[in-house]
Amino acid sequence: QVGEGQVSGSLESNTIYYMDDSKIGETPEDRFGSNNYLKVDYSNGRFSAGIQANAFLPVLQGYDDLATGHKFYLASKYIQWQDDNFELMVGDIFDQLGNGLIFRSFEDRQLGLNNSLEGIRGLYNFNNYVQVKGMYGRPRLYTDYADTWVRAADLSVSLSDIFSWDAALFNVEGSYVNRNQSLSLDPMMDFSTSGLTNPNLNMYSGRVNFGWNGLSLRGEYVEKGKDLAATSTTATSGNALLGEVGYSHNTFSVMATFRQLDNMATRLSLYDSGIGNTLNYLPALTRQYTYMLANLNPYQVNTEGEIGGQVDACYSIRNKDDRYRYWNMHVNYSTFYTLHASQTERGKNERLWQDFNFDVERQWNKQLKTIFLYSFQEWNPTHGY
Repeated sequence: QVGEGQVSGSLESNTIYYMDDSKIGETPEDRFGSNNYLKVDYSNGRFSAGIQANAFLPVLQGYDDLATGHKFYLASKYIQWQDDNFELMVGDIFDQLGNGLIFRSFEDRQLGLNNSLEGIRGLYNFNNYVQVKGMYGRPRLYTDYADTWVRAADLSVSLSDIFSWDAALFNVEGSYVNRNQSLSLDPMMDFSTSGLTNPNLNMYSGRVNFGWNGLSLRGEYVEKGKDLAATSTTATSGNALLGEVGYSHNTFSVMATFRQLDNMATRLSLYDSGIGNTLNYLPALTRQYTYMLANLNPYQVNTEGEIGGQVDACYSIRNKDDRYRYWNMHVNYSTFYTLHASQTERGKNERLWQDFNFDVERQWNKQLKTIFLYSFQEWNPTHGY
Protein backbone atom coordinates (compact mmCIF):
# COMPACT_ATOMS: atom_id res chain seq x y z
CA GLN A 1 0.00 0.00 0.00
CA VAL A 2 1.41 3.37 -1.07
CA GLY A 3 -0.95 6.18 -0.10
CA GLU A 4 -4.29 5.35 -1.72
CA GLY A 5 -2.67 3.13 -4.33
CA GLN A 6 -1.17 -0.33 -4.34
CA VAL A 7 2.24 -1.56 -5.50
CA SER A 8 2.85 -5.14 -6.61
CA GLY A 9 5.96 -6.76 -8.01
CA SER A 10 7.71 -9.96 -8.95
CA LEU A 11 11.29 -11.10 -9.46
CA GLU A 12 12.22 -14.12 -11.56
CA SER A 13 15.79 -15.38 -11.82
CA ASN A 14 17.02 -18.29 -13.94
CA THR A 15 20.65 -18.97 -13.07
CA ILE A 16 22.93 -21.81 -14.20
CA TYR A 17 26.53 -22.73 -13.44
CA TYR A 18 27.92 -24.70 -16.39
CA MET A 19 30.27 -27.65 -15.92
CA ASP A 20 32.69 -29.35 -18.32
CA ASP A 21 31.17 -32.13 -20.40
CA SER A 22 33.84 -34.83 -20.63
CA LYS A 23 31.72 -37.11 -22.84
CA ILE A 24 31.43 -34.66 -25.73
CA GLY A 25 34.61 -32.76 -24.92
CA GLU A 26 33.07 -29.30 -24.57
CA THR A 27 34.10 -26.56 -22.16
CA PRO A 28 31.74 -23.59 -21.68
CA GLU A 29 33.16 -20.18 -22.55
CA ASP A 30 31.40 -18.64 -19.57
CA ARG A 31 30.57 -20.96 -16.68
CA PHE A 32 27.92 -18.65 -15.26
CA GLY A 33 24.64 -17.49 -16.83
CA SER A 34 21.74 -15.62 -15.29
CA ASN A 35 18.52 -14.27 -16.84
CA ASN A 36 16.62 -11.98 -14.45
CA TYR A 37 13.25 -10.23 -14.74
CA LEU A 38 11.98 -7.57 -12.32
CA LYS A 39 8.40 -6.29 -12.72
CA VAL A 40 6.75 -3.54 -10.67
CA ASP A 41 3.14 -2.31 -11.07
CA TYR A 42 1.25 0.54 -9.41
CA SER A 43 -2.53 1.04 -9.40
CA ASN A 44 -4.74 3.73 -7.91
CA GLY A 45 -8.39 3.67 -8.89
CA ARG A 46 -8.67 3.97 -12.67
CA PHE A 47 -4.97 4.78 -13.08
CA SER A 48 -2.20 2.21 -13.37
CA ALA A 49 1.47 2.15 -14.43
CA GLY A 50 4.32 -0.30 -14.48
CA ILE A 51 7.80 -1.20 -15.65
CA GLN A 52 9.81 -4.36 -16.28
CA ALA A 53 13.61 -4.45 -16.19
CA ASN A 54 15.61 -7.37 -17.54
CA ALA A 55 19.19 -8.19 -16.63
CA PHE A 56 21.36 -10.84 -18.36
CA LEU A 57 24.44 -11.32 -16.16
CA PRO A 58 25.48 -12.72 -18.61
CA VAL A 59 22.76 -14.25 -20.79
CA LEU A 60 22.11 -18.00 -20.51
CA GLN A 61 23.42 -20.21 -23.29
CA GLY A 62 20.84 -20.71 -26.03
CA TYR A 63 19.53 -17.13 -25.73
CA ASP A 64 22.11 -15.54 -28.01
CA ASP A 65 19.51 -13.34 -29.74
CA LEU A 66 18.75 -11.57 -26.46
CA ALA A 67 22.15 -10.16 -25.58
CA THR A 68 25.89 -10.55 -25.89
CA GLY A 69 27.84 -10.29 -22.67
CA HIS A 70 26.30 -8.50 -19.70
CA LYS A 71 23.09 -6.64 -20.54
CA PHE A 72 20.61 -4.59 -18.53
CA TYR A 73 17.68 -2.81 -20.14
CA LEU A 74 14.11 -1.60 -19.66
CA ALA A 75 11.98 -4.31 -21.28
CA SER A 76 8.55 -2.69 -20.90
CA LYS A 77 6.78 0.31 -19.40
CA TYR A 78 3.23 1.59 -19.52
CA ILE A 79 0.76 4.18 -18.21
CA GLN A 80 -2.97 3.37 -18.39
CA TRP A 81 -6.27 5.05 -17.62
CA GLN A 82 -9.39 2.87 -17.60
CA ASP A 83 -12.94 4.24 -17.34
CA ASP A 84 -16.23 2.32 -17.47
CA ASN A 85 -16.41 2.48 -21.27
CA PHE A 86 -13.06 4.01 -22.22
CA GLU A 87 -9.45 2.93 -21.95
CA LEU A 88 -6.20 4.61 -23.00
CA MET A 89 -2.74 3.10 -22.68
CA VAL A 90 0.70 4.48 -23.60
CA GLY A 91 3.81 2.33 -23.47
CA ASP A 92 4.62 -1.28 -24.34
CA ILE A 93 1.40 -3.07 -25.26
CA PHE A 94 0.57 -6.78 -25.03
CA ASP A 95 -2.56 -7.60 -26.98
CA GLN A 96 -4.16 -9.99 -29.45
CA LEU A 97 -6.71 -9.54 -32.23
CA GLY A 98 -9.09 -12.46 -32.63
CA ASN A 99 -7.22 -15.75 -32.53
CA GLY A 100 -3.87 -14.07 -33.19
CA LEU A 101 -3.74 -15.04 -36.88
CA ILE A 102 -2.84 -11.48 -37.93
CA PHE A 103 -1.58 -9.92 -34.68
CA ARG A 104 -0.41 -10.98 -31.25
CA SER A 105 2.10 -9.21 -29.01
CA PHE A 106 3.21 -11.32 -26.05
CA GLU A 107 6.12 -12.36 -23.86
CA ASP A 108 7.47 -15.88 -23.35
CA ARG A 109 10.57 -15.71 -21.17
CA GLN A 110 11.38 -19.40 -21.50
CA LEU A 111 11.68 -18.98 -25.28
CA GLY A 112 13.24 -15.53 -25.13
CA LEU A 113 10.29 -13.90 -26.94
CA ASN A 114 8.95 -10.38 -26.44
CA ASN A 115 7.32 -8.58 -29.35
CA SER A 116 5.34 -5.98 -27.40
CA LEU A 117 4.18 -2.91 -29.31
CA GLU A 118 5.67 0.37 -28.05
CA GLY A 119 3.04 2.99 -28.76
CA ILE A 120 -0.54 3.91 -27.91
CA ARG A 121 -3.80 1.93 -27.62
CA GLY A 122 -7.30 3.23 -27.24
CA LEU A 123 -10.54 1.31 -26.58
CA TYR A 124 -14.17 2.42 -26.43
CA ASN A 125 -17.15 0.26 -25.42
CA PHE A 126 -20.67 1.52 -26.23
CA ASN A 127 -23.16 -0.14 -23.86
CA ASN A 128 -21.61 -3.57 -24.61
CA TYR A 129 -23.17 -3.30 -28.09
CA VAL A 130 -20.08 -2.16 -29.98
CA GLN A 131 -16.43 -2.21 -28.96
CA VAL A 132 -13.78 -0.38 -30.98
CA LYS A 133 -10.02 -0.68 -30.41
CA GLY A 134 -7.04 0.91 -32.16
CA MET A 135 -3.26 0.63 -31.74
CA TYR A 136 -0.19 2.23 -33.26
CA GLY A 137 3.50 1.76 -32.49
CA ARG A 138 6.76 -0.03 -33.20
CA PRO A 139 7.24 -3.67 -32.14
CA ARG A 140 10.06 -4.90 -29.95
CA LEU A 141 12.56 -7.25 -31.59
CA TYR A 142 14.55 -9.01 -28.84
CA THR A 143 16.30 -6.30 -26.74
CA ASP A 144 15.74 -3.50 -29.28
CA TYR A 145 12.92 -2.38 -31.56
CA ALA A 146 12.20 -3.33 -35.15
CA ASP A 147 12.53 -0.79 -37.96
CA THR A 148 8.78 -1.17 -38.52
CA TRP A 149 5.56 0.65 -37.64
CA VAL A 150 2.35 -1.26 -37.00
CA ARG A 151 -1.22 0.04 -37.13
CA ALA A 152 -4.12 -2.10 -35.96
CA ALA A 153 -7.86 -1.70 -35.50
CA ASP A 154 -10.52 -4.06 -34.15
CA LEU A 155 -14.32 -3.92 -34.13
CA SER A 156 -16.70 -6.18 -32.19
CA VAL A 157 -20.50 -6.02 -32.45
CA SER A 158 -22.59 -7.99 -29.93
CA LEU A 159 -25.85 -8.93 -31.66
CA SER A 160 -27.01 -10.82 -28.57
CA ASP A 161 -26.82 -7.60 -26.48
CA ILE A 162 -28.42 -5.48 -29.20
CA PHE A 163 -31.42 -7.81 -29.51
CA SER A 164 -31.45 -8.85 -25.81
CA TRP A 165 -30.79 -12.54 -26.43
CA ASP A 166 -30.03 -13.47 -22.84
CA ALA A 167 -29.74 -17.19 -23.53
CA ALA A 168 -27.19 -16.87 -26.35
CA LEU A 169 -23.89 -15.20 -27.22
CA PHE A 170 -23.53 -13.92 -30.78
CA ASN A 171 -20.68 -11.59 -31.81
CA VAL A 172 -19.56 -10.42 -35.24
CA GLU A 173 -15.99 -9.07 -35.30
CA GLY A 174 -13.34 -7.80 -37.68
CA SER A 175 -9.72 -6.63 -37.55
CA TYR A 176 -7.23 -4.74 -39.70
CA VAL A 177 -3.43 -4.71 -39.35
CA ASN A 178 -0.90 -2.69 -41.34
CA ARG A 179 2.87 -3.19 -41.21
CA ASN A 180 4.90 -0.37 -42.72
CA GLN A 181 8.61 -0.82 -43.41
CA SER A 182 11.06 0.81 -45.77
CA LEU A 183 12.39 -1.58 -48.43
CA SER A 184 15.63 0.37 -48.93
CA LEU A 185 17.29 0.14 -45.51
CA ASP A 186 19.89 -2.36 -46.73
CA PRO A 187 21.45 -1.71 -50.18
CA MET A 188 22.48 -5.37 -50.36
CA MET A 189 18.84 -6.49 -50.35
CA ASP A 190 16.69 -5.89 -53.44
CA PHE A 191 13.13 -6.87 -52.56
CA SER A 192 11.80 -5.87 -55.99
CA THR A 193 13.46 -8.95 -57.53
CA SER A 194 11.26 -11.04 -55.22
CA GLY A 195 8.12 -9.20 -56.31
CA LEU A 196 7.82 -7.03 -53.19
CA THR A 197 7.51 -3.32 -54.05
CA ASN A 198 4.96 -1.98 -51.54
CA PRO A 199 6.29 -0.98 -48.07
CA ASN A 200 2.79 -1.54 -46.64
CA LEU A 201 1.52 -5.00 -45.75
CA ASN A 202 -2.24 -5.11 -45.11
CA MET A 203 -4.10 -7.93 -43.37
CA TYR A 204 -7.85 -8.30 -42.77
CA SER A 205 -9.78 -10.64 -40.48
CA GLY A 206 -13.49 -11.44 -40.12
CA ARG A 207 -14.84 -13.48 -37.18
CA VAL A 208 -18.06 -14.95 -35.80
CA ASN A 209 -18.55 -16.21 -32.23
CA PHE A 210 -21.70 -18.03 -31.13
CA GLY A 211 -22.60 -19.75 -27.88
CA TRP A 212 -25.84 -21.30 -26.66
CA ASN A 213 -26.76 -23.92 -24.07
CA GLY A 214 -23.37 -25.65 -23.97
CA LEU A 215 -22.77 -25.31 -27.71
CA SER A 216 -20.04 -23.00 -29.03
CA LEU A 217 -19.14 -22.08 -32.62
CA ARG A 218 -16.21 -19.90 -33.67
CA GLY A 219 -14.91 -19.01 -37.09
CA GLU A 220 -12.28 -16.67 -38.53
CA TYR A 221 -11.12 -15.91 -42.07
CA VAL A 222 -7.98 -13.92 -42.89
CA GLU A 223 -6.72 -12.24 -46.05
CA LYS A 224 -3.10 -11.14 -46.23
CA GLY A 225 -1.37 -8.99 -48.86
CA LYS A 226 1.91 -9.76 -50.61
CA ASP A 227 4.69 -10.60 -48.15
CA LEU A 228 8.09 -12.27 -48.16
CA ALA A 229 8.60 -15.17 -45.76
CA ALA A 230 12.04 -15.86 -44.28
CA THR A 231 12.37 -19.12 -46.26
CA SER A 232 10.93 -17.81 -49.54
CA THR A 233 12.44 -15.96 -52.51
CA THR A 234 9.10 -14.89 -53.98
CA ALA A 235 6.58 -12.53 -52.37
CA THR A 236 3.10 -14.06 -52.22
CA SER A 237 -0.25 -13.22 -50.66
CA GLY A 238 -1.75 -15.43 -47.97
CA ASN A 239 -4.94 -16.45 -46.23
CA ALA A 240 -6.11 -18.49 -43.27
CA LEU A 241 -9.30 -20.21 -42.17
CA LEU A 242 -10.07 -21.33 -38.62
CA GLY A 243 -13.21 -23.08 -37.39
CA GLU A 244 -14.13 -24.52 -33.98
CA VAL A 245 -17.17 -26.45 -32.76
CA GLY A 246 -17.54 -27.35 -29.10
CA TYR A 247 -20.12 -28.84 -26.77
CA SER A 248 -20.14 -29.39 -23.01
CA HIS A 249 -22.70 -30.94 -20.67
CA ASN A 250 -22.08 -31.79 -17.02
CA THR A 251 -18.76 -33.70 -16.98
CA PHE A 252 -18.54 -34.29 -20.75
CA SER A 253 -16.95 -31.93 -23.27
CA VAL A 254 -15.81 -32.21 -26.88
CA MET A 255 -14.06 -29.74 -29.19
CA ALA A 256 -13.28 -30.06 -32.92
CA THR A 257 -10.91 -27.58 -34.58
CA PHE A 258 -10.11 -27.07 -38.27
CA ARG A 259 -7.41 -24.76 -39.64
CA GLN A 260 -5.96 -23.96 -43.04
CA LEU A 261 -2.85 -21.78 -43.45
CA ASP A 262 -1.48 -20.47 -46.73
CA ASN A 263 1.68 -18.31 -46.59
CA MET A 264 0.80 -16.89 -43.17
CA ALA A 265 4.27 -16.40 -41.65
CA THR A 266 4.45 -12.65 -40.89
CA ARG A 267 7.70 -11.10 -39.75
CA LEU A 268 8.10 -7.92 -37.71
CA SER A 269 11.07 -6.97 -39.88
CA LEU A 270 12.06 -8.18 -43.34
CA TYR A 271 15.70 -7.72 -42.35
CA ASP A 272 15.73 -10.39 -39.63
CA SER A 273 14.93 -14.12 -39.67
CA GLY A 274 15.17 -15.07 -35.98
CA ILE A 275 12.51 -17.07 -34.15
CA GLY A 276 11.37 -13.99 -32.20
CA ASN A 277 10.75 -12.00 -35.38
CA THR A 278 7.02 -12.68 -35.66
CA LEU A 279 3.96 -10.43 -35.77
CA ASN A 280 1.23 -13.08 -35.52
CA TYR A 281 0.64 -16.26 -33.54
CA LEU A 282 0.30 -19.67 -35.21
CA PRO A 283 0.46 -22.39 -32.53
CA ALA A 284 0.40 -26.11 -33.26
CA LEU A 285 -3.18 -27.39 -32.93
CA THR A 286 -2.17 -30.70 -31.39
CA ARG A 287 -2.22 -32.08 -27.89
CA GLN A 288 0.22 -30.43 -25.49
CA TYR A 289 1.70 -33.32 -23.53
CA THR A 290 2.69 -33.25 -19.88
CA TYR A 291 5.25 -36.03 -20.25
CA MET A 292 8.67 -35.52 -21.80
CA LEU A 293 8.73 -38.79 -23.76
CA ALA A 294 5.62 -37.84 -25.77
CA ASN A 295 7.11 -34.38 -26.40
CA LEU A 296 10.34 -35.54 -28.06
CA ASN A 297 9.06 -34.68 -31.56
CA PRO A 298 6.28 -32.09 -31.29
CA TYR A 299 4.50 -30.92 -34.42
CA GLN A 300 5.88 -27.78 -36.07
CA VAL A 301 3.43 -25.58 -37.95
CA ASN A 302 4.03 -25.40 -41.72
CA THR A 303 3.21 -21.75 -42.41
CA GLU A 304 3.93 -22.19 -46.13
CA GLY A 305 0.76 -24.23 -46.39
CA GLU A 306 -1.07 -26.78 -44.24
CA ILE A 307 -4.61 -28.05 -43.69
CA GLY A 308 -5.93 -30.20 -40.85
CA GLY A 309 -7.22 -30.09 -37.32
CA GLN A 310 -7.91 -31.99 -34.14
CA VAL A 311 -10.71 -33.46 -32.05
CA ASP A 312 -10.49 -33.44 -28.26
CA ALA A 313 -12.96 -35.12 -25.87
CA CYS A 314 -13.03 -35.39 -22.06
CA TYR A 315 -15.33 -37.25 -19.68
CA SER A 316 -15.26 -37.43 -15.91
CA ILE A 317 -17.01 -39.76 -13.45
CA ARG A 318 -17.28 -38.29 -9.97
CA ASN A 319 -18.09 -39.92 -6.65
CA LYS A 320 -20.81 -37.91 -4.92
CA ASP A 321 -19.76 -39.07 -1.46
CA ASP A 322 -15.97 -38.76 -1.80
CA ARG A 323 -14.30 -35.99 -3.81
CA TYR A 324 -10.99 -37.91 -3.73
CA ARG A 325 -12.44 -40.72 -5.85
CA TYR A 326 -13.01 -40.09 -9.56
CA TRP A 327 -12.22 -41.12 -13.15
CA ASN A 328 -10.96 -38.70 -15.83
CA MET A 329 -10.87 -39.92 -19.45
CA HIS A 330 -9.37 -37.98 -22.35
CA VAL A 331 -9.17 -38.78 -26.09
CA ASN A 332 -7.43 -36.67 -28.73
CA TYR A 333 -6.73 -37.03 -32.45
CA SER A 334 -4.98 -34.56 -34.77
CA THR A 335 -3.70 -34.65 -38.34
CA PHE A 336 -2.29 -32.14 -40.84
CA TYR A 337 -1.47 -32.26 -44.58
CA THR A 338 0.42 -30.06 -47.02
CA LEU A 339 -1.81 -27.51 -48.73
CA HIS A 340 0.01 -27.35 -52.06
CA ALA A 341 1.31 -30.21 -54.18
CA SER A 342 4.41 -28.10 -54.94
CA GLN A 343 5.48 -28.46 -51.29
CA THR A 344 6.49 -32.10 -51.81
CA GLU A 345 9.08 -33.78 -54.01
CA ARG A 346 6.47 -36.15 -55.48
CA GLY A 347 4.19 -33.28 -56.49
CA LYS A 348 1.34 -34.67 -54.38
CA ASN A 349 -0.10 -33.57 -51.07
CA GLU A 350 1.39 -35.50 -48.15
CA ARG A 351 0.48 -35.98 -44.53
CA LEU A 352 2.69 -33.90 -42.25
CA TRP A 353 1.48 -35.24 -38.90
CA GLN A 354 -0.86 -37.73 -37.24
CA ASP A 355 -1.35 -38.16 -33.52
CA PHE A 356 -3.82 -40.35 -31.62
CA ASN A 357 -3.81 -40.74 -27.86
CA PHE A 358 -6.00 -41.43 -24.89
CA ASP A 359 -5.37 -41.40 -21.16
CA VAL A 360 -7.26 -42.54 -18.09
CA GLU A 361 -6.68 -40.95 -14.72
CA ARG A 362 -7.97 -42.73 -11.61
CA GLN A 363 -7.96 -41.10 -8.19
CA TRP A 364 -8.44 -44.04 -5.83
CA ASN A 365 -8.29 -42.10 -2.58
CA LYS A 366 -6.56 -39.07 -1.07
CA GLN A 367 -3.12 -40.73 -1.23
CA LEU A 368 -3.19 -42.78 -4.46
CA LYS A 369 -3.68 -41.79 -8.10
CA THR A 370 -2.83 -43.76 -11.26
CA ILE A 371 -2.51 -42.55 -14.86
CA PHE A 372 -2.45 -44.64 -18.04
CA LEU A 373 -1.45 -42.95 -21.32
CA TYR A 374 -1.34 -44.38 -24.84
CA SER A 375 0.09 -42.23 -27.63
CA PHE A 376 0.65 -42.95 -31.33
CA GLN A 377 2.52 -40.33 -33.37
CA GLU A 378 3.48 -40.27 -37.02
CA TRP A 379 5.34 -37.40 -38.70
CA ASN A 380 6.80 -36.69 -42.13
CA PRO A 381 10.64 -36.67 -41.98
CA THR A 382 10.92 -34.56 -45.18
CA HIS A 383 9.36 -31.51 -43.53
CA GLY A 384 11.75 -30.59 -40.75
CA TYR A 385 11.20 -33.34 -38.18
